[in-house]
Amino acid sequence: MTGLKIIVQETLFGAPAVVLATSLPRDIYSQGVHALTYFNVWMLIVSLLGGGCIFVIWDRLAGSRQKQYDSERLFQHLFQFSADAFFLCDKDGEFVDVNHQACAGLGYTRQELMSLSWSDITDAAIDNLLSRTQHLTTAPPPPMEAVFSGKHGYSYPGDITITHLKLQGRSLFFVLVRDITERKAADNMLKEQKARLNFLAYHDVLTSLPNRLKAIEFLQAFIARAKQRDTVVAALLFDLDRFKNINESLGHETGDEILMEVSRRIKGLLRDSDVVARFGGDEFLVLLEHPQDKEGIKTVAEKILEAIAHPLQIGQQQFYLTGSIGISLFPRHGKDAQAILMAADSAMYFAKEQGRNTYRFFIPSLNVDVEERLYLETDLREALEYRQFDLFYQPEFNLRTGQVECLESLLRWQHPKRGTVGPLEFIPLAEDTGLIVPIGEWVLHETCRQVMLWRQQGLPPVRVAVNISARQFRQAGFIEMVFRVLKEYDLAAEWLELEITERFVIQSAEHARNMFKVLRQAGISLAIDDFGQGYSSLSYLRKFPFSKLKMDRVFIKNVVSDPHDEALATAIIAMGSSLGMEVVAEGIEGREQLDLLRRLGCPLGQGFYLTLPMGGKETAEFLQRISRNSPDMIKAFSD
Repeated sequence: MTGLKIIVQETLFGAPAVVLATSLPRDIYSQGVHALTYFNVWMLIVSLLGGGCIFVIWDRLAGSRQKQYDSERLFQHLFQFSADAFFLCDKDGEFVDVNHQACAGLGYTRQELMSLSWSDITDAAIDNLLSRTQHLTTAPPPPMEAVFSGKHGYSYPGDITITHLKLQGRSLFFVLVRDITERKAADNMLKEQKARLNFLAYHDVLTSLPNRLKAIEFLQAFIARAKQRDTVVAALLFDLDRFKNINESLGHETGDEILMEVSRRIKGLLRDSDVVARFGGDEFLVLLEHPQDKEGIKTVAEKILEAIAHPLQIGQQQFYLTGSIGISLFPRHGKDAQAILMAADSAMYFAKEQGRNTYRFFIPSLNVDVEERLYLETDLREALEYRQFDLFYQPEFNLRTGQVECLESLLRWQHPKRGTVGPLEFIPLAEDTGLIVPIGEWVLHETCRQVMLWRQQGLPPVRVAVNISARQFRQAGFIEMVFRVLKEYDLAAEWLELEITERFVIQSAEHARNMFKVLRQAGISLAIDDFGQGYSSLSYLRKFPFSKLKMDRVFIKNVVSDPHDEALATAIIAMGSSLGMEVVAEGIEGREQLDLLRRLGCPLGQGFYLTLPMGGKETAEFLQRISRNSPDMIKAFSD
């Protein structure tokens, strides 16, 4: 229990004083001590928590500053060492900062570049660039292309991207310039390739002339204008005569050089408004827009033929070319491009049939001829398959003794509906289609077989002559084929004679010389046929191993009545004799011709006046008769 005591005491100054005194238990004191302890603990906890928060905040602030510092360093690194050029400039174009690539790209040091301004390095006006930033929404403007000029005259194209910045109250512009030299080069290359592809799509690679597709476009455009102006368009389709002979014998490289020279010659004759195109192979199409008249068209055709006829020199070889031209007119011969081209094609084939080296205008009847040619080609293929060919033999006589020196094998076509078709009707077509190769091989086989059959019948041996086409002669393996046939029928080479036309020899001189040499060394006789036809060159006679020269029938036809033909025949006979060659006069059709040729000293001859061509059986009977009797039994030699 607590107690309250009252004590009366005196003060220092002797005055009475009352003191109240009480006594409390010790647990109150303990409670006070505990309260103070708790208070201190909570204060400590609060202090620790506050310090921790402050530490975290401080750490984050420090980390943020480090990140900002790192970001600035990273930006500085990217800015300075970027592959693109960066420029920081004000609105007047003065540089505030530039990076390393900006200096390196222009060839300046940093100090030199900082002393310049935007207008010193490019012609892209700064005002135009800044105006682009005023219209920004959320996306930056597309790059702008400009040319940047550096030190020592160096320059490069670049794409410009500009961004507006606010730094420390200043309005600045951050300009990125990307060097697009490689991209421009790639773009230019792509444009060149596209242009090249477009050129190749419409032009011939070899001659650089418009091709067939482009030529048709030109013709359609000419026709469209002609309809509006009521004018004429002329289409001249030109084809080289027997060009395949050159291409196959001398190779495509020589043929290509010839085609390029032909294209140059034709192009040099035309007006700027006219068109010449390579229409395919050895065909060229010439388009004349609104020609003055028909005579003017003829003049162009004649000039083309004249230009082509001039000797053409390729390497060490000289070529003589001819061509055939078919001409059609819009609107007279057709209402559209296709009809005009078909008409020109028909006219061109007509020109070839008329002897080549000429031109012909289209006439409506030629359409029938084209259809006839197509039917004939189909029938010709069937003729080879179904063995509709026959061989006839025409003797060559010694004009002094009347003895048979040789039998020429002649091909005839026994058509089931047309009857007998002469070689002049189907041989040119066979050469154009390539059928002459299997047909020619069949002729050689059949001739050798017939000779061996005559031998088995006990007839005296006689040499046989087989005509070889230019295309067949150029065929790979031709010589091997000849030797194989001779071996198959056990026929000695000395009993075979091959006849080659003069035109082929001139056009394929080098190729022919090597093949002739092999054939002659094997013992096969060689005759040059149709000598004197067209353009004759006497120089090649001494270069080739010919054993016989067959004078073209054109000299024999008027040899009696025309002194010039007689003089030419005399010269050919004398020339052949001096070169050690037998001369054969072809086409003897009368007694006066025979007598004159005898007087001129011509050693050999053949023709209808002496004997007509005979089949195999008739020829055997003929050989039997002349072997038993004198050649005088032949009327021509009995008078």
